[in-house]
Amino acid sequence: MVGKDLVKTMKKGAVIVDLSVDQGGCFETSKPTTHLDPVFVIDDVVHYCVANIPGAVPMTSTLALTNATLPYALIV
Repeated sequence: MVGKDLVKTMKKGAVIVDLSVDQGGCFETSKPTTHLDPVFVIDDVVHYCVANIPGAVPMTSTLALTNATLPYALIV
């Protein structure tokens, strides 16, 4: 986890994206957001913490996951 003290040291306007906010997040300053209101700012650092990002593009997400895992399934 990246602590809030480290987030404070980031440059003004820096952007952090928390892809694991669904599981509790990887930044101490993270909180789940939505696609309707996706960002918030803490200590001049922009946070993007949308939960379930793949849910916005389910077909694309499914195709990407299938393409990434199919070669391993074919080995068996």
